[in-house]
Amino acid sequence: MSTVIRKYEPYNRFKGYLVENNIKQREVAEVVGLSVSQLNQKLNGTRGDFSATEIRLICKAYNISPLDYFFYD
Repeated sequence: MSTVIRKYEPYNRFKGYLVENNIKQREVAEVVGLSVSQLNQKLNGTRGDFSATEIRLICKAYNISPLDYFFYD
């Protein structure tokens, strides 16, 4: 089994939000205009971070704060 090399921190809080609210990654991918694979890679930290525009679209669509899910220590 190979080791996953992460370029960025995974978005665990946002992934938890999706699970708790039964939101599929396909739905979020459509909101931001990404493929499901691209979204999954960003969520797991194996692709680039979300852009400010993508974060804005997600937060508007789900009425959440970017500070709660995308920016933290």
